[in-house]
This record gives sequence, C-alpha cells and structure tokens, in this order.
Amino acid sequence: MSKKLLVFAALLGATVAMAGPAASKPTQTDPPVIVATNLSGSVFVQSPSGSQRDLISTQVLHSGDVVTTGDDSLAVIVLADVGKVTLGPTTTVTTFTKGTDLSMELGAGTLCVQTDKPGVSVNAGSITLAAVDRSTAFNLEQNTGDTKLAVYKGTVRAVTPDDSPITLHAGAAAASSSGVAVHEIPLASIAVDFAALNCPEVQP
Repeated sequence: MSKKLLVFAALLGATVAMAGPAASKPTQTDPPVIVATNLSGSVFVQSPSGSQRDLISTQVLHSGDVVTTGDDSLAVIVLADVGKVTLGPTTTVTTFTKGTDLSMELGAGTLCVQTDKPGVSVNAGSITLAAVDRSTAFNLEQNTGDTKLAVYKGTVRAVTPDDSPITLHAGAAAASSSGVAVHEIPLASIAVDFAALNCPEVQP
C-alpha cells in the first residue's frame, strides 16, 4: 500500500472513531404536552397563579391548571399517546403531569376517561381511580361528596385511604358517599348520570 493510502486510511479511522460516540448519543425528546379543546359552550382555564382565560378553541395546559366548563358545555383534555378525558357540563378539574403520566383532581362534575396506556389516574374526593389496562374507558361523577363510576372497557382500580383496593372490570359500576366505602352497584342505575357526555361511543 502506498504512503498516501496509509495516511488516508489512518485519517479515515480517526474520523470514524470520533464520530462514533456522537452518532450513538440518543436524541432528547420534548416532554409530553397536555392540550385542552373547547367542544361546545363556555370553558375557562385558571392558572396556579390565579389568572383566568377563556378556552376558545385549543390551548396547551400546564401542570396545576384548572379547567372549568359552564352549563351545557363540553371540553376534552388530551395527553398524546396516553389518553383523553372529556369534561361534561359544570365540571371542574385540575390537571397534573409527571413524566408521561396524566393525573387529575375532579372537584365536581362528570368525566369520560379513555386511555391508550395505563398512565391516567383521577382523584375524586377520597378515592383515587387508575386505569389498569392499556385500553380503558370509564365515566366518573363527583357531586357533593358522592362519587359514581361506570367502567365500559378494560379495568379500573379504585383506592381509598382506609379500604383495600377494588378492581372493576368492563360492565361494572361502583359508588361511594362521604364516609361510606366503595361498593359495586348496577351499571344501568347510573347510566342517566352520564348521558350529557355522550362518551364513550361504544358502551356494553
């Protein structure tokens, strides 16, 4: 091999060695973003600092934002590849994110939760509800201390501070009042509570 070829080969080897670690370095991905969309009526977003703005179409939410729907109003909150939550009329929720998980605090009203992975949870009063399966759909109502839950797809785990966790599968429903443990009830008995949501589209 000629002297020029030997020099070229040495330079090429050095270049590959330098480029190797940089090429193998993983690229950083942007953190997941919560997006809220006004489906109908009046919807408001309040920041943790107390400032309030109208949700006219679609806006990015930040952890700690409070979303409130008015009478005959609907909104949807989405965390891409994790799930979406539809808010019924006169509903108030506070949104939080941790990594790729989405959690909410339901102050009052109704929700329809549809998940793409088990990374969505909702606190309603003293109860914490979490999707267990990748694809889950359930409705939830919180009203003056009374909590009602209907599971339409997948599995949901309900946890309270004083009771053992309860696992509810598709077709099951449960309720809890202030000071009363979570107990199963007929799903048909609370179907009317979620009529305004029109969600999920497919129900048993």
